[in-house]
Amino acid sequence: MTGFGEHFTDEGFVLERPAERLTSSQIATTPTMQIDVQTALGTYAPDTPQTEALQGLIDQCVANGGGCLRFAAGTYLTGMLRLGDHVELHLENGACLKGCRDEAAYPVLREKPFGEKPGVIRALLYAEEATGICLSGQGTVDGSFAEALDLSVATDLQFRPELIYFKDCHKVTLKDVCLRDSGFWCLHLMHCRTVRIHGLTIRTNPERINTDGIDPDGCRDVIISDCDIETGDDCIVLKSTEGQACENILIQNCIFRTHHGALKIGTEALGPIRNVKVSNCLIPAVENRRDSATGIALFMKDGSTFENISFQNITMEGMHNLAVLVDNRARYHKTDQSGTIQNIRFSGLQISGGGRMLFEGREDSPIRGLSVSDISWTLNQYGLSHAKPLGSARTDHDPELPRYLEEPYQIILANVSEASISDFRLSEQRSGQAPDRGLIYMHRLTNSSIRGIASDLLLGTMTPISEDACEGHSVEIPPSAVIT
Repeated sequence: MTGFGEHFTDEGFVLERPAERLTSSQIATTPTMQIDVQTALGTYAPDTPQTEALQGLIDQCVANGGGCLRFAAGTYLTGMLRLGDHVELHLENGACLKGCRDEAAYPVLREKPFGEKPGVIRALLYAEEATGICLSGQGTVDGSFAEALDLSVATDLQFRPELIYFKDCHKVTLKDVCLRDSGFWCLHLMHCRTVRIHGLTIRTNPERINTDGIDPDGCRDVIISDCDIETGDDCIVLKSTEGQACENILIQNCIFRTHHGALKIGTEALGPIRNVKVSNCLIPAVENRRDSATGIALFMKDGSTFENISFQNITMEGMHNLAVLVDNRARYHKTDQSGTIQNIRFSGLQISGGGRMLFEGREDSPIRGLSVSDISWTLNQYGLSHAKPLGSARTDHDPELPRYLEEPYQIILANVSEASISDFRLSEQRSGQAPDRGLIYMHRLTNSSIRGIASDLLLGTMTPISEDACEGHSVEIPPSAVIT
């Protein structure tokens, strides 16, 4: 493995201090040309787009071999801007680069992979095959799409530009800025290498669909740190929509708020997603809003590979469906594609609220090398959802497959091999009536071990463990660990 100097061993994920080795000064070359945008524009009407003038300033920097456009406090209305090599946009506190709502100001850049609606990609900030580009400062990039948007309406709405779309770029830095009110995904990085994202604040209308926070798509060597993301869709999604590997990804010290998925891998993954570490992140309950449907979700839909992925020291609050989901189920069952999920690790999770955990492989391709350890879960919400999130609207699952979430158990392991579940502490805070549930349901669990489970769940009529067609496994739960 290259890039971060990180790798997996039998003991787990080893990380050689990538955040210190890969700094913004190593990525983006400090530009020599400095342009004060407010001075360069002279007198202008804030409600009149300055697209042509701003693009001209960017082009000057490119012709000079690089440069920095400094935006003083104020509003700068614009259509799409294309960045070039060694160009930095620096937004000072109070500066707002604001997208206009004129569709003609956003040329179509390409068709969208998978034929997703709205079918084409447009963006406010765009770069392709550029090196050393940077967006920095305490200001805001505002897409001007603040209104709510339901999925039923969105499918017929063609003009939904992304806020930022960088494709095939190298040495990319985004630091400290606020990204707000995107029409579609906020930050879409496609086939980019050596990316440093630090201190971003991302906000979209919580009721606006398809407003993902950060989507690294077939990217390599990416660090995302200290970001605060609150969106109307998934906060961070790792993808591979065109088959390039998405690999060597570090996500740390971030906060995620959404009623969709906080951290998601897949749904569109034609190529492998591997060598990923997520650590020290918070998924808080959100007052007066639905909580996350899933905290951490891995959706294998398109027959690729997820491997060497680690989640450590994650705090989740208020979950009401699935805190953790690892799912290997093909997008279209009539053209069945069997993907591979292996070497997935969860450790140091602190969970409070509702929800369950589901690990579902396939009979012909079980999840292999699953490790779940040092989990502390305080259960105070008791609904048992039987509906598994699809991860994508474009699915056609086999109706004959088992519906494992109908089993009333807290942890469900189906078609899993070589798993280790240990040091799992589950407590509950009941108020009134709550459905009884068991601890662990196992179907086709092989060559695995379960030990160190402590629980004060009131099982009622439930047995702590239910197993079917399992072999080569050991389960050690002391009688004192459960209350019947």
